[in-house]
Order: sequence, then structure tokens, then C-alpha cells
Amino acid sequence: MVALRLGQGFIPDSLENIDIHAVPTGMVRVLKALTLVNVTEDPCWVDLFLNDSPIPKHYIIPGIGGENTLHVKVIDQVMHEGERITAEAEFENAISYYMSGKEEEA
Repeated sequence: MVALRLGQGFIPDSLENIDIHAVPTGMVRVLKALTLVNVTEDPCWVDLFLNDSPIPKHYIIPGIGGENTLHVKVIDQVMHEGERITAEAEFENAISYYMSGKEEEA
């Protein structure tokens, strides 16, 4: 099993893929950690989807000064060939994300 960073940056304000690539042919991906941080002063909602299943949906993250960091509990979520992680936020450049996991042969 190979450990890797699956993506990092800012959640876009329209639904897009945020992982580095789809799960390759013949491989299985295990999503181990996902952290979201609201870097603005205003609350902002975020939608995350693991192969079209919400993890979470329309979750509001408070702005700076509140509980502005969310550690999404997706430990050991298994993804199969071709699956993706998509997301969107209420505001562009408001929600920073970092996710990591592992890939191995199926």
C-alpha cells in the first residue's frame, strides 16, 4: 500500500473534483484523513461527496474566531476504480482542505 496526499488547496464555489485523480484501474483507494478550515471571518457551508455520496452535505463551518476547523471522520473509506471526491463551497477561496490516504492493488 502506497501512502499519498490525495489533494490540497481550496474548495471551489461550484462542484468539482478535488482529489488528484480518479482511482486507477486495478487499484483501491483508502481515504484516511480530510481536514477543512474556514480561512475567512464569515461562516461558509461546504458540500463533500465521496463517489456521489455526501460526507457531509451543506455543513456550515464557522469563520475565524469560532470552531473554524473540521476534521471529517472518513477514516478508512474505501473507493474503487474510477471513483472521485468532489466538493463545493458557498464562497470561493474560503475553505482550505487537505486529504490523505493510501492506494493498493485491488
